Amino acid sequence: MRILIVACSVGVSLAAAALAQSPLQACATFDIDQIGAERLGQTKSELGQWLELGDVLFACGPTPDLLAASAPRLRLWRSVDPSEIFLVRAAHPGNAAWPEGVAVLARSGPHAVVHAATAEAQDRLGQGQWHAHLNGDDGCQRSIVSPYSRSLVLARQSANSRRRGTTTFGLAAAAAAGAVDAQRWFADVETLASWNRYTHGSQIDDASAWLEAQFSGLGLPVTTPTFSVSGTIANNVIATWTGVTRPNDWYLVGAHYDSTSQNPGSSAPGAEDNASGCAGVLELARVLVPRQPEATIIFVCYSGEEQGLHGSEAHAGAIVTAGDASKLQNIVTMDMIGYTGDADLDVLLETAAAFNSTLDVFEDAAAAFTSLRTVRSLNPFGSDHMPFLNRGLPALLTIENDWDSYPGYHSTTDLPANLSQAMGGGILQMNAAVLAEQAGAGTASGDLLFADGFEDGTTTSWN
Repeated sequence: MRILIVACSVGVSLAAAALAQSPLQACATFDIDQIGAERLGQTKSELGQWLELGDVLFACGPTPDLLAASAPRLRLWRSVDPSEIFLVRAAHPGNAAWPEGVAVLARSGPHAVVHAATAEAQDRLGQGQWHAHLNGDDGCQRSIVSPYSRSLVLARQSANSRRRGTTTFGLAAAAAAGAVDAQRWFADVETLASWNRYTHGSQIDDASAWLEAQFSGLGLPVTTPTFSVSGTIANNVIATWTGVTRPNDWYLVGAHYDSTSQNPGSSAPGAEDNASGCAGVLELARVLVPRQPEATIIFVCYSGEEQGLHGSEAHAGAIVTAGDASKLQNIVTMDMIGYTGDADLDVLLETAAAFNSTLDVFEDAAAAFTSLRTVRSLNPFGSDHMPFLNRGLPALLTIENDWDSYPGYHSTTDLPANLSQAMGGGILQMNAAVLAEQAGAGTASGDLLFADGFEDGTTTSWN
């Protein structure tokens, strides 16, 4: 799940905070899907002020400038007051019931560019009542709304970046990526989705016990530290591989295993959100542990995420309190990794600006070992990477890039049949390659240079 939590408060007036009245301009959206860094840069220089939202560029300005821009234009709105344009960041704005008088002009993931023409519409937008979240169990949810006033990259495709792959991966990384078994991962998703894993329900204990048994079966010591979520005692499941030669270099792989729905007391299968990510943690353990990494790898499935990141907050806090924060070299979280809305297998890599360079190796692994198209964002929010980022620790989220259009989001229809093995498998291959490379994994007995025999002299080509 992706959630955005801010303090509950009385809504503020956006009308009072809006920009001073300005001359009417035009606004437009442009198709920048894989147009390349040079053409994108040219388009931006022609427009002046813009918002980059992955495959779409939004801009306001004089009509002649918009009409002459290099990138293909998708839509044009004439006679718009820029002070009536707002940028909204919210949990699943694609499912939002926007207030009367608010029109969505562009949207990508958690971000939406909207037009609110009246003071009443702006006030309703600022109050956030249009974005009520679930049944109140997860606390007070609010969107973040700000005037559109500057150029900003909200998400960027790797295809539109000037950077090119520079990571050299070893044999162990390639072998780890190749060892990912998407069918095995999907079978684990089915198992987890057979339980109602609502944090305040009883079946989540069954899922916790099953996860503990799976990690123990790999020879890993497992702990299940507890914490409180609105009076309910919940627990994380933490399995640890202690590094062979670099035990004080820690790599963490995490995802939440709790789930919710519009009727969680009855059913919350949570296949995509987030059996997909938790099963992914288990699959990475199965791939990496036999390769006996030099460094320590901590495999974690969190609870209480749907009520406000409680599990990852407790874990991050415990690591810092114990004085172990400096040991963490990289933290990889997975949330909603199995759905795709089309044939385009795109993954979002998300972290804070301070850790921008940590995304490079993931882009390179995706290009080297998968067919994934990568998008990167430095505007993180709402998942288990946040408690670590908030403490200044290097963390990122890997999530399928169609997550905001998933029709089964927080629904009893979030079932395994909605998932793509190619999507989930691709993200796991990317993550396995990176972790194998960074943690110093070796090769396993099944990692062969050639898949075919050649000693008999009859083989003329090799797989």
